[in-house]
Amino acid sequence: FVVIVGTVLVYGLTSASVARRLKVSNPDPQGVLIAGANAMGCKLGAALQEEGFRVLMVDNNRQHINQARMAGLPVHYGSVLAEDAVDDLDLAGIGRLIALTPNHRINSLAAIHFAELFGRTGVFQLPDVLSKSQRTEAFSEGLQGRTLFSAEANYDFFGAKLHEGFLIKRTPITAEFDFESFQKQYGGEALPMFIITETKKLQMVTIEEPSEARNGQILISLVPGNSASCR
Repeated sequence: FVVIVGTVLVYGLTSASVARRLKVSNPDPQGVLIAGANAMGCKLGAALQEEGFRVLMVDNNRQHINQARMAGLPVHYGSVLAEDAVDDLDLAGIGRLIALTPNHRINSLAAIHFAELFGRTGVFQLPDVLSKSQRTEAFSEGLQGRTLFSAEANYDFFGAKLHEGFLIKRTPITAEFDFESFQKQYGGEALPMFIITETKKLQMVTIEEPSEARNGQILISLVPGNSASCR
């Protein structure tokens, strides 16, 4: 396993030169590379694409890729950990990685892999399903991406919520309907996921930075499926 981590870190040396080229062409890319074209990954990708952000789905599961393509999402068939992944992927306009696979080790390795490209603050992943006592030292805080959404929002959590009929919703935050009003409407069942700022910048909601959307911003969240304005 140490060999795998070491190999990914070596790939990072190549990523550094790619990162420099991308920053020259676009110093502040807002697009997202999503590792895991599963049901939740596709829903998130579609929601972000509809807001005008460039999205690229990567997965080595052919069925997932076909489903993402049918949903109108740009795709790349292959492993996010492949040696030539950085060179093969069209990353123009993309500045972040979101790792949404069901495998925490793959998510963490992908974060290590792409941290050289996007920076430590630009790689994100789902929380681990294991308890702290079960986690290996290899995946300490410094060797994985920033944790998305909430401590409970792991892969199985999203599978259960989708089965229950939860949907992705776009909510403009205004003076009349602020973030507190949003929370009250759903009685704590909604999960804030992304914030789109007034200047069209994309912010991830993470455990480290549980941001609240402000007046003039747009909130992308997972909500119960009884709202007529859900996607």
